[in-house]
Amino acid sequence: MSASEANAAAVRRCAELFNHGTLEWVDVCYAADVDWTEMPLASTPAGQHGDRAALREAARRLLQFFPDRRMTVRNLVAQDDRVALEVDWQGTAAVAAGPLRAGMVVSLRVASFFTLAGGLIVKQTEYAVPLSAA
Repeated sequence: MSASEANAAAVRRCAELFNHGTLEWVDVCYAADVDWTEMPLASTPAGQHGDRAALREAARRLLQFFPDRRMTVRNLVAQDDRVALEVDWQGTAAVAAGPLRAGMVVSLRVASFFTLAGGLIVKQTEYAVPLSAA
């Protein structure tokens, strides 16, 4: 298996683990010193960034707010140690917050760009565009 194929498989596995409804994906997929950046969204106007601990905390909050959140892979492209992933993300708000009402279904299109080393994600930059909230 080439490096590109192995890294594509690692990112695809991470997406599958994300859909299990636990935080396991963070510890399995990311290096402790990952450089993680999520660009600004309505819910996080300053964006978010940090290492694996920061990502785990953000993931914990997301799981609490959207316990049924799921992603569906649309596109995945890998070259050597870099992987680009496009997903459709959907979740139902468990509680009201800001403009979201409890029970509101939120849909996003997300593009993430990864760098991997030793089978772990060492850098991720993520961009999300809202598709709908109903």
